[in-house]
Amino acid sequence: MAHVYDSIRQYIAVGSVNLSTATLKASLVNTLANAASGYVFSAAHTTLADVPAVAIQATGTLASVAVSSGRVNANDLAIASVTGGNINAVILYVATANSSTSPLIFIQSEGTGFPLTPDGGTINVIWENSDPFILKV
Repeated sequence: MAHVYDSIRQYIAVGSVNLSTATLKASLVNTLANAASGYVFSAAHTTLADVPAVAIQATGTLASVAVSSGRVNANDLAIASVTGGNINAVILYVATANSSTSPLIFIQSEGTGFPLTPDGGTINVIWENSDPFILKV
């Protein structure tokens, strides 16, 4: 599954977020479990507060974010020393000081590497190197 949250489209449309200057983070999450131990996707979710902390296995900050012609790109992400439960999706969001004001951008659970079980090593998140790159808005 790949899904761009509608709420981020609204944030962008009204000028509430500038993806080229905002701090973007990616969280590796467990979506295989129930709401008590994982993230149950809903298109109605709007902020990171909608993702249970227990579902988030690791988080990294994107570097060298660039936005051009409505496409978002950044360096690939290496998240070191990852332990915990199963990981079968990555959620991208705009990081603010509070999870209830950190807008969700997208969830991606398709592609090479999912699902995976962390072993304490580094997990590499490799973004597309061609159109649409990470995201086309």
